[in-house]
Amino acid sequence: MSNTAKITRAAQVIRTTFEKLPDDPATDGYLGEFPLGCTDSTSVILGLYLIGEELGLFRVVSGRNTENRTHTWLQQGALIVDICHDMFGSGLPTVFVSEDSTWHSQFDTNGDSLFNLRTIADYNHYISKHPWTNRKFMRVVNALRVGSN
Repeated sequence: MSNTAKITRAAQVIRTTFEKLPDDPATDGYLGEFPLGCTDSTSVILGLYLIGEELGLFRVVSGRNTENRTHTWLQQGALIVDICHDMFGSGLPTVFVSEDSTWHSQFDTNGDSLFNLRTIADYNHYISKHPWTNRKFMRVVNALRVGSN
């Protein structure tokens, strides 16, 4: 199986887990509205999972379109990994993994990424400013553990 196919399968696992996880306003905060308004944190959680599955390193990329709407996704080289784009009615598959996306090109990223997600230290730096992300991540991890039993 190719690395892209493995990334797609892993991204589907996280997307499905987010969809099935019941909302918990006490711990999830704004992340309870998946995929609405949580593309940054969702991308970070997905990236950490992909790294844990030994599928490589990822950049967390964020951009703004001409309607002043922002969106965040993962990239590994030219490969785009995105599980939240459907909040915009993008018409793409809910789990999007491809090197070619006209839809993503509408977002001006200035060639920058929010940060490179390489290690747990990168994640810890992010969650120090976004505590909801860690709470949701722990709920996702627990759901994955239960689902694998």
